[in-house]
Amino acid sequence: MHLFHGASADANDERVITERLIQVSIPGDPMDETPVSLEEALVNYFHDSVVSGINRVDDDFRQTEVSAWQVLKLLPFYSASNEQGEKIKAVESHFPTTNLILPLVLKRYGYNDNLQPFRINKNVYIPPFVNFNGFVNSDAADEPPCHCGIDVHYRLKLRSVVCHYGNKLSSGHYKGFTLDDEEGWFRLDDLDSNERVTKFNSLQGTTMLFNEFSRHGYLLFYELQRVHPGIVDEELAIEHDYHVAQNLQFVEFADKKNNCVLQ
Repeated sequence: MHLFHGASADANDERVITERLIQVSIPGDPMDETPVSLEEALVNYFHDSVVSGINRVDDDFRQTEVSAWQVLKLLPFYSASNEQGEKIKAVESHFPTTNLILPLVLKRYGYNDNLQPFRINKNVYIPPFVNFNGFVNSDAADEPPCHCGIDVHYRLKLRSVVCHYGNKLSSGHYKGFTLDDEEGWFRLDDLDSNERVTKFNSLQGTTMLFNEFSRHGYLLFYELQRVHPGIVDEELAIEHDYHVAQNLQFVEFADKKNNCVLQ
């Protein structure tokens, strides 16, 4: 975490925060149902936060309260400490350097003036890939840097989604979705006695799933991937195709039924 303000620099302006998951607020007016993208929510979380009431020393060496711009950067490895900074006893196998999963929580509920919870009925476009390079502190990577003159880029690949169906915090139904690279997407629904596990591997089926993700996605599990430009040409070509489809999807995000449509 980095704090930027007009007072004198302080040792607490930079520190490490440990989180089990990232709780992402949905940007904009909660009553405005204009669709937004997950990238917008991530920018707000990592780069657009103002903290007030911080005690710092000004140019005259006096203690004063200032407001600061808070910027977060992800350290691309697992930590052996909890949220209180206490060390966790674990073997190295518990902290793999590959297949690092980043869990995100979309905060789909807010509170009104009477402190009553309400659901934010706003579609949030959930992309299959996210360019995550601007949110990672690559200087603190757990792997030695590449000396071949090629930069390492970070991206997120959607692996699993948990959707919440309901209008109350205390009730509703959950469905799980998971991606198999060869078989496609699978939906797991314990209330569907006829077909508890459903497979989706067509464009139409995938479109329907991402429409559900945009309306009901609650827990998002992304894999943090290291991509070497110029070497993994095939992966970059696939990523480009996904970004093109993503842009087309966002343009056509709201049809007459306010549904998300893949072109």
